Amino acid sequence: KLNGLVKELQKIQQEGGARIVMHPVPLEEMTVVTMFDASFGGEQGMKSQGGFVTFTASNKVAVEETLCNLVEFQSAVISRVVKSTMAAESASMSAAVDRHLYARLLIEAIIQGEPEFGEDWRLKLKVPGICVTDAKSLFDHLGTTGSVPKERQTLIDLLVARDLVESKVI
Repeated sequence: KLNGLVKELQKIQQEGGARIVMHPVPLEEMTVVTMFDASFGGEQGMKSQGGFVTFTASNKVAVEETLCNLVEFQSAVISRVVKSTMAAESASMSAAVDRHLYARLLIEAIIQGEPEFGEDWRLKLKVPGICVTDAKSLFDHLGTTGSVPKERQTLIDLLVARDLVESKVI
């Protein structure tokens, strides 16, 4: 079914029907949204896959269906060996949040000029951002203290993201 859908989309594209359209977003309402996900052990050699997609949209995106503009997307095999779904999701989150913050910084620089950099530059971003996951266990770890993941890198990823959430950066 997927191959059939790809062929159908390729036909639409060849006929000139597939275009990326950028919709105007008032600068004072602009929000950057990044959605990310991972699959654990689904690739050859039991490797895991992670990916994200980043959009700009009106700040109404948090409460209603809203047109979005594609900024960036990526899907790739996770380079480190992960031993759990949580580790795969946190590795994907780490890459997605890094690119999310970069997109917000770049948009701010384009709109307002080069920002001042310091240790707390993330706290001073003027373009708001939202990160979205479908992994309930990851979401729960970011919002509460409690059990600690066994993998050290997973713990670091979660602590960094939790700090960003608590600081209201994302």
